[in-house]
Order: sequence, then structure tokens, then C-alpha cells
Amino acid sequence: MKYLNFRNINLLALSVFALLATACGILNDPGFIVFSTGDKGDRDIAIIRPDGTEFQIVVGHDADDFAPVWSSDSRRIAYLSNRDGNVEVYVTLTIDSTGDYENELSLRVTNTGVDETEVIWSPDGTRLAYISPDDLGNHHLYWVDLDSLRPNRLIFDKYSEIDPAWDPTGEWIAFSVLHSDGLSSGIFMRNPGGVNSIQVTQTEDYSPVWSPDGEKLAFVSRRDKNEEIYIVNVGTDGSFSQAINITNNPANDWSPSWSPDSKNVAFISDRGESPDIFIVSVGGGEATPLTSNSLNESNLSYGPSNSLVFNSDPNDRLDLFVLSIDSMEQKRLTKNNANNSQPDW
Repeated sequence: MKYLNFRNINLLALSVFALLATACGILNDPGFIVFSTGDKGDRDIAIIRPDGTEFQIVVGHDADDFAPVWSSDSRRIAYLSNRDGNVEVYVTLTIDSTGDYENELSLRVTNTGVDETEVIWSPDGTRLAYISPDDLGNHHLYWVDLDSLRPNRLIFDKYSEIDPAWDPTGEWIAFSVLHSDGLSSGIFMRNPGGVNSIQVTQTEDYSPVWSPDGEKLAFVSRRDKNEEIYIVNVGTDGSFSQAINITNNPANDWSPSWSPDSKNVAFISDRGESPDIFIVSVGGGEATPLTSNSLNESNLSYGPSNSLVFNSDPNDRLDLFVLSIDSMEQKRLTKNNANNSQPDW
């Protein structure tokens, strides 16, 4: 597969590619799930319909391509690849409006010589954020404008930042901070366009996720010695309310994912025989189990029409499943000899 190094393209060419990305995109239809397929070290990026049809490899490189993330318009995919010897951030585009993936180009966004992780999109699709390590092994949060490709470090601190989450307005990035002992000191927010930095929580909290309406943050907390899902209300000015425990169970609960209407949170819990998927309202109360089996559910992602995509491991390999919350119907999307993981819908 062909790819271009952004560092060697002049600004005029960058603008042309940006226009192509907006006008053409990788898809003209948002009804696809993107995921990585293959074993670690030799993964490709693929898409599939939620009914299991139209499976297609969209990034098929000899290297390891993984962790794909849709842009908000479902037309471009950011992902990680080690094709140049270390893990860098790439973005896929297509220059063919018919979706001819033989003409697909991957544009290299970072060029650091270290391994990047946790790439995410800004809501408007013009910027990316990612985590990059320094010489001491601390991990720091950067963001980059796709027009200039100039990396910007979000926080200048001696500690590590992980778990970035961009709010739906593009105003704030939430993240966790790790101290030298490797434990979180809380959830923070920073506006990349300004100078404000706000500490939202002061306990061992991880994995912040914004509600689609931008009014709440869900996150995983270990303040009660086990993992619970908490929610905090966030104002447009960065103010926030007291955090509320919405799972409140002796078991461990993690991997929160918001419903499109911001009224419910799906999550994974080990309160049964094995990790299963549950759902609970933002007001808390009794959580409803959505799966119940002896397998291991993981990589949960909400989609449209009140549906979820997730991983489960029948036959000791990861496959993709879709679950309709309204009908409780489940459908297996992949069944091959490869691991199919890291879905994003």
C-alpha cells in the first residue's frame, strides 16, 4: 500500500489532501464498523456492515496496522502502524469517490521515532490527539492540526497523561494523570485552544468518556477499592458537580460507553461467571445484563439504533458481535482464523 510522509509535503499539497479528505472520504455511508483483523504484529484495518456483509480490508500493509478510529463523519480512519520501525499515527484517505481502495493513500501524521498510542479525533475532524513517550518513559498528551502537522504538547508536567477524550464541542480534552507510582491522581480537563487546566477528580480515576451531549463525563474509579463507573456533570465553563457512583457493586465495572441519547451507559463487569456487558441509566439503580455466558466480552462500542458492537472470544479468538438493546438479538459478524478486535462504530 502506498503512503506519504506529511513532513515532505509542502503546505499547498497538505491543503489539497485536506480538501480531498473532506470531499471524497473513505466512505460515503457511515453504516460500517471499522476494526483490526489479524494477529498482533501483522494486523490490517478492515470494515464490515453491522449485518455482517461487505467485509473489506482498507489498510493491508506488511506491517502491524491497528487501533482504528473513525472521524465523526465516518469518512476517514486514524490508526497506528509500525511500518517505519516504530508506532506512528496515520490517517487513511481515498482519492476515488467510488471508494476504490486500490487507490487508497495513508498519510503519516507523526514522525517521532518513538511509539505513539491512543489516537483520537477532534469532533470536527481537523485535529488528532495522541499519547507519546519521552526519554524517561513518561507519556504525554499531544494534539496536531491536520493542516499544519505541527505537534502541540497539551500539558507540560513531569507526570504521565493517558486516556484522552475530546468533548463533543472540541473545547476540552479530558484525560487521566499518572504519578511516578503508576497510579492515577484523578481526571483533568484542558482546553487545547487556551491555557485553562482543571482538575475534575482527586482520586484514582481512569478512562474518562464524554456523553454525546457534552454535559457529562463517565469514568472508571478505584476510590472504593474496586472498579466502579462514576459520572460527573460538566458545565460549558469547565465547572463540574460532585461525582456519582452509578454502578455501586462489589464487582469490578469498567469500559463505559454512552448511549447516543446520553441517558444510559453500557459497561463491562465481572459480577458474573466472566466479563459480561451491562447497561445502567445515568441516575444509577439496578444494572441490566445484556450478555450472560462463560466467554470474555471486551472492546465495547455504542453504535446507532441503540446497538452495541463488542468482542467475545469463542474458539479462543476474538470475534465481533453486534447486540440490539431493544430486541436483545445478537449477531456474530466475523468467523475466521484471525483475531478481529478493536471495533469502532
